[in-house]
Amino acid sequence: MFKFFAMAFAFIPLCSCATQPISGETFYMDYLEYQKLQAGNDYSVPDVFYYIGYVKGISETLMVSNVICVSGDFRLGQFYDTVGLAMKNNPKVRSDRPVDIVAGALVNNYGCNKK
Repeated sequence: MFKFFAMAFAFIPLCSCATQPISGETFYMDYLEYQKLQAGNDYSVPDVFYYIGYVKGISETLMVSNVICVSGDFRLGQFYDTVGLAMKNNPKVRSDRPVDIVAGALVNNYGCNKK
């Protein structure tokens, strides 16, 4: 029984690290790993899935809240590309928190009130 608890507690530091906030610059590096996936090259699995999951989670929240709106032929990958291009084309946003980077890029491009 002790071995079970020892093994269970051995993974706690790994799990808690995955939930720590990251910088905008690190988030941009995750986007670069996503680009490698798109190009069919070797990539870092944790970084790619962090990027995809983060953008997907925030985009779903913004859609449900009617902050951003998309048409029927929309693909989720467009959100990933929009956020990544915002960081690539405007490097100063990389000093922001990832939540602000994602929300800003998506609202600027897909805001429901955008005319």
